[in-house]
Amino acid sequence: MAEGIHNTLNMKEIIIKNPAQARSKAKFSAILNALPQVFGRIGYARLTTEKIALEAGVSIGSLYNYFNCKEAVVAAYLDRELNEALDAVLTAAR
Repeated sequence: MAEGIHNTLNMKEIIIKNPAQARSKAKFSAILNALPQVFGRIGYARLTTEKIALEAGVSIGSLYNYFNCKEAVVAAYLDRELNEALDAVLTAAR
């Protein structure tokens, strides 16, 4: 795990609210899709929810409707990527 991320995750409660409606799901996905772009440019230490929201084209309020902190965005992104990888492995195994 990258230095700094592990220590921060231990100190924060991560809350992720999954969207129900199509428009909300689109915003949620846009936020997750923006994360690697911002992370790649500025790294984890300078990553903020404001920068993620700006890259995603959503308001900071919209981001906070689903995630309580940047760590929650990172956790949701990693969860999505892991699930997609596992689905691909299962599909290939069949």
